Amino acid sequence: RELRARLLDALEIAATALASRVEARRDHEPLDEWQTFVNLRAEYVEAVSLGGVELRRLAFQDVHGPVCSLAVWLWNVRGEKAIANAMFQWLLDEAIVVDDAEAIRLQEKNVNCGV
Repeated sequence: RELRARLLDALEIAATALASRVEARRDHEPLDEWQTFVNLRAEYVEAVSLGGVELRRLAFQDVHGPVCSLAVWLWNVRGEKAIANAMFQWLLDEAIVVDDAEAIRLQEKNVNCGV
C-alpha cells in the first residue's frame, strides 16, 4: 500500500511537471519529447501494476491532460504528427481500458486525424 502511494505520488509529480512545461511552452527536441512521454508512461505502468482498474482509472486522470496537451502542442504547433499520434493512440487505448467515455471520444477524434 505504501509503495503504491509513493508510485502514484511520483506519477502525479511527473505529470504536473509535464503540464507546467507544456503550458510555459518550454520545448525539447522531438526525441527528448518522446523520451519524456516514454518515461511518464513507464511510471504509469509501474504504478497501475499494483492495483486494479480503479487504481488505473485514478492514475489515468493524472496523466491524460498533460500527455494530451503535449501531443496537441506537438501536432498543432510543432508539426511532430507521428509522435503526437502515438501519444493519442496510447491515451485512447488507456481510456478504453478505464472506460472513460469523454476521453475515448476525444482521443478517437485525435487519432483519426492520422499521421
